[in-house]
Amino acid sequence: MTAHSPAGLDPQRFGVDKDCSPPGTFANNDLIPIDRIGCNHETFSEGLKKSLYNYMHNICFDFPLQEWFDFRIPRTTIAPNFIRNIVTQVQVVSPAPHSRIIWLGVIPTILFYTRTKKGKSAPAAKIIIQTNRQELTIMTGEQTGRWLSGIFSHLTIGNHPAFTFRELEEQYQAGGLGDFKAFWEGPVAKRLRENGLVVV
Repeated sequence: MTAHSPAGLDPQRFGVDKDCSPPGTFANNDLIPIDRIGCNHETFSEGLKKSLYNYMHNICFDFPLQEWFDFRIPRTTIAPNFIRNIVTQVQVVSPAPHSRIIWLGVIPTILFYTRTKKGKSAPAAKIIIQTNRQELTIMTGEQTGRWLSGIFSHLTIGNHPAFTFRELEEQYQAGGLGDFKAFWEGPVAKRLRENGLVVV
């Protein structure tokens, strides 16, 4: 283990101790772990060497873990697509407070209706966006729909300055709609940004 790794910084959490040999004269980064549980790490050495060799040559990624060992090993608890999911996650970064929020194109039509699901009814709204190629519909709650119906005219380019991000947040909170960050990072605002809502 290495001095700055999680195991090196807190060995007891990982069930190991550090070998307390006198430090050397240069770069004491590599530490010798003492396994209190009694695992024989050398057992895994050959399989790990083979798998690492193939990894470095960009081959055998699809091999099952068991392929590298000639004895039975536990099934992995990490999902096969874990790394792909992490690297493809898109993190929404909030705009600067003074950034202008502008709606390009025709102001959407918002229709209000009663949604019924599993015998329960609730007021809801449809945001209908007309683009050059198609008509898109975004479903949302009635309160959000009514707030958006009053906001779109302030986001279009005209004789008035478009709302800043801070003003938009203040308008949302003044409408009693709750956490603006949750709205901005949620599915409705995401679809709006994909279809005409821009930050400048």
